[in-house]
Amino acid sequence: MSAPIRNIVLDTSFIEKQNFLGGKAMTELKKMSRKGWANLFMTDINYREVFSRFRKRLSPEVEKTRNIQNQIAKDLRVLKNSPAYDAYSKLPSIDLDQVCADFQVKFDQYVKEAKMKIIKTGHLTIEKIMDDYFKSTAPFGGGEKKSEFPDAFSYLATKEYFEKIGDKCYLVTGDKDFDDLPKEIVQPIENAAIALDAIIRFEEEKSSKAPEFINLMFERDKKKIKERAKKMIADYIEKEVWHLGEINGMEVDTMEHLDLSDIDITDFSIISLGDGEATLECSANFAYEIDIAVDDKSEAWYDKEDDRWHFVEHSTFTVKDSQEVKLSVVVEFDEDLEDADLEVDTINDGNWFPIFDRGRHHHDDY
Repeated sequence: MSAPIRNIVLDTSFIEKQNFLGGKAMTELKKMSRKGWANLFMTDINYREVFSRFRKRLSPEVEKTRNIQNQIAKDLRVLKNSPAYDAYSKLPSIDLDQVCADFQVKFDQYVKEAKMKIIKTGHLTIEKIMDDYFKSTAPFGGGEKKSEFPDAFSYLATKEYFEKIGDKCYLVTGDKDFDDLPKEIVQPIENAAIALDAIIRFEEEKSSKAPEFINLMFERDKKKIKERAKKMIADYIEKEVWHLGEINGMEVDTMEHLDLSDIDITDFSIISLGDGEATLECSANFAYEIDIAVDDKSEAWYDKEDDRWHFVEHSTFTVKDSQEVKLSVVVEFDEDLEDADLEVDTINDGNWFPIFDRGRHHHDDY
């Protein structure tokens, strides 16, 4: 087995997708770096960009908490008579600046513990970048070119750094514009699991048969993994329907029907491996069609005496689309490598993923 690439450069898009420090891959990358199996890097531009993106993502959440506080104050007036439930009406306000400051301390601690090297970009001149900009050379694609300047500087600094030391690196990024760049020195990958898997297998297979054993157990239990993932996805979709409240101004009544295809899983990556336990990550693809009963009250009127609505229009709202999610699978095995138990732990690290935002929608009247 050829030696893996051990230099891993983290792009802001990857860190943001990991919910900053919340993702399993971020934890495992730090562990691997501390073991001396990998070297972590980030440019100073990406370092600053992480804090900017954190604030930008946090701001609407802070606003949502204010809306929740206002809604509670309006709807739970009688409940205030019971001191036992004071916590409901006394939710703490969120200090945006303080949360951002706390996160910066936490992120700096991660950088220190992960022995991450910050690649400097201040020496770069604008000439080469501007030439790529006007030629629409990657990473300047067809989108908002001005927003891609940080990526261009970060990439050039990364390329120069590893050319100077005569080594290669992975660039973990969700930005597709990097795919069109030369890959002799900097190799873009969307998921850090690719790098983690390659390093773990190289190190462990020298003294252990665990990776090969996990391969066999995964194939044996793939059907069970698919069935469990399908059940978890169906439960997630059902919860999302109930949380919708309304669609295009129409009140959600119930989910009438869910057609969820079989889960398609091709392969997996080992992102952690210890004594008797491993964590795997695999991509799962599925298609879905959801029929949601909705009530249109725009032309209806409410009868206070009867406490009911009249002339409500009932219709069906259909969402039809496909999706790819990441499954985290926990493997527990005996030291003799005779048997193992595989269970789906989380979908997308437990983070939200879109079901209704990106689908093709239409209505059918009853």
